[in-house]
Amino acid sequence: MQDSHKTTMLKSLTYFVSERESIRLLREKGEASPWTEDAILHKYRFCNIRRRDDRVSKWIIDNIIEPHSSSEWLWIMLCAARYINWPPTIKELMDKGEWPISSFSATDFGKVIDNRMKRKEKTWTGAYIITGRNIPKGMDKGYFIAKNMIEPLFSAFEIIDYFANTEPEDRSVETTMSLFKGIYGWGTFMVGQAVADMTYSPILGLAKDLHTFAPIGPGSLRGLNRIHDRPLEQVTQQDRFNDELMEVREFVKSRATVDVSSLTLHDWQNCMCEFDKYQRAQNKGRPRSNYTPEKAF
Repeated sequence: MQDSHKTTMLKSLTYFVSERESIRLLREKGEASPWTEDAILHKYRFCNIRRRDDRVSKWIIDNIIEPHSSSEWLWIMLCAARYINWPPTIKELMDKGEWPISSFSATDFGKVIDNRMKRKEKTWTGAYIITGRNIPKGMDKGYFIAKNMIEPLFSAFEIIDYFANTEPEDRSVETTMSLFKGIYGWGTFMVGQAVADMTYSPILGLAKDLHTFAPIGPGSLRGLNRIHDRPLEQVTQQDRFNDELMEVREFVKSRATVDVSSLTLHDWQNCMCEFDKYQRAQNKGRPRSNYTPEKAF
């Protein structure tokens, strides 16, 4: 019974991955909507199977990673970009010369963000919700984040030394993530987002564990629990999480109708998170966002 459930779920995942990537390919070719007959995929928003194909990721690659690939502060740029996660805000910071550099000013950096908010311009996205519960009364959110989440990174000497004293091919995603431990505001989820962007750059593009390690995320864990018919919120150990993702990868790779050979293990983690949303919708639940056609930022 267990094996039958697992096989059924893996086949459903294979369909989801294949259909989601097919939608992306049809859109890129300029085909007219609808790109799928799947009512759930047509109605709701799902990330791409490759995280680097998502809209903000592509903007970060084009506007931060490529022009600043040799900067010693690129990793901090990527951390800051993911905390903001809205390209027009990031661009305004860059245009005003407040991008993370050795002379970083939390006051000036935060002021650009807070002034956008005061002008009632969109400043953040809903992807990574930043709550105000820990912000002291009278302090604006932009300054709080600049002072407490970004400025301390310039004194994160373990991370700085690691990137300065290791060859790109000797680095690992897992080690990089571990070096953020204890830095305020940088829990596993946010570190995972920033480190994933680093894998698109010279920082971690050659990391030795790109295909064997991925951080545990709540959505991806629920997705794996669905496949293994476990309680949705059941926790697991990191090694088991990696092993199960690799098992998923091998099953889908041999059966998908699209090319999935370039997906990193973090991409498979991402797929499991999106698959969890898809399964929720199939079970009469509802993903958070409906699909709306993309417009310019």
